[in-house]
Amino acid sequence: MEKLKVIELFSGIGSQSKALKNIGIDYEIVAIADWDIYANISYAAIHHDKELKESIKKFDLNFGFDLNNQERERERERERLLQSLDKHILSRDSKTPITTLKRFDLRTLFILNESLRITNNFTDINAIKGNKLPNHNMITYSFPCQDLSLQGSQRGLHEGKSSSMLWQVERIIKELNEENKLPKYLLLENVKSLFSKKYKKGFNNWEKTLEKLGYTNHKFTLNSKYFDVPQNRERAFMFSELNQNKFVPPSIDNKKITSKNIGDFLDDDFVEWKLPKGKVLNWFPKRNAKGLAKTSIEGYTTFMSEASAFGRNSISPTITATGALNRIKVIEKENTLRLLTSKEQWQLMGFTKSDWEKVNKLNVVPESNLKKQAGNSIVVQVLEVIFSNVK
Repeated sequence: MEKLKVIELFSGIGSQSKALKNIGIDYEIVAIADWDIYANISYAAIHHDKELKESIKKFDLNFGFDLNNQERERERERERLLQSLDKHILSRDSKTPITTLKRFDLRTLFILNESLRITNNFTDINAIKGNKLPNHNMITYSFPCQDLSLQGSQRGLHEGKSSSMLWQVERIIKELNEENKLPKYLLLENVKSLFSKKYKKGFNNWEKTLEKLGYTNHKFTLNSKYFDVPQNRERAFMFSELNQNKFVPPSIDNKKITSKNIGDFLDDDFVEWKLPKGKVLNWFPKRNAKGLAKTSIEGYTTFMSEASAFGRNSISPTITATGALNRIKVIEKENTLRLLTSKEQWQLMGFTKSDWEKVNKLNVVPESNLKKQAGNSIVVQVLEVIFSNVK
């Protein structure tokens, strides 16, 4: 198999890169695109740890001490970094562009700037031109799901503000076609509802566009709980191959729900979550046929997801970027509830403790953003199976 040269659009923390590395495929990530400030820093820390560490070491030697005689040099460095970063459209919340970076401290600005450079990040997909992209033979695109998700606006592919980013991918693909540089492979990932009747018309338009360009599309859904990951996370995928039809979608025939559970990923250094009001109905829930060991918190809230607690013997519900399933409550023992930490959520997405520690040691990315990055990511083990079928 030829070397895969991959562009990760909406790259997040790089689950595609992680999966390709894990299964030993000969690959290179030639560019990424994501405008989220903290996700970019995490991506660089995970996948370019040595290079980023070396850059930070040099920075600390030159600017690590806020001495009076360094004030002028530090200010010059700040202006240099702000000018460099001004070339990019960046976001702090993944929804709106940030208007100024001046509130960030010097070290964070440096780490962000280095992260963008090291990863060759094109940041804003709206500004990407097909003829400016480096040579590649695969594009992965996990575009935003906010307008498709059952917990989102459900405005769809055309009316929505976030999920309509799919049409920016369409524009880029058509620009590549004009340059006679269509990638051999495309891989889409999104929420399961993308394939529902509600969004069928919009998604059919996308499929037909690709077919006219010569792609064969393979649609399938996969749930991570069938791939030895204790998380109930079903997602839609579409693998497209140019001028051939060799790909076989992964099968879950005869696969059973993983015997692993949340408890296998819990650390001892948890903080007890104090229930504001109400009571837990069952401190020892049994695991059901779907793999969940779940109980309710009576008198706390009427929002079902928020009023759920899970036993250590349960698989995790779908981890989300925000909302109730970003605050997953686990029964540590009788009369003790705790929330999944970002480190635990990362592991349930297929990243390692070491990956998480590389980011956390920078002391730049807040815990809330680390959790958000987990919810926005793709389960690595599922991608491993998909990429193995390409291999």
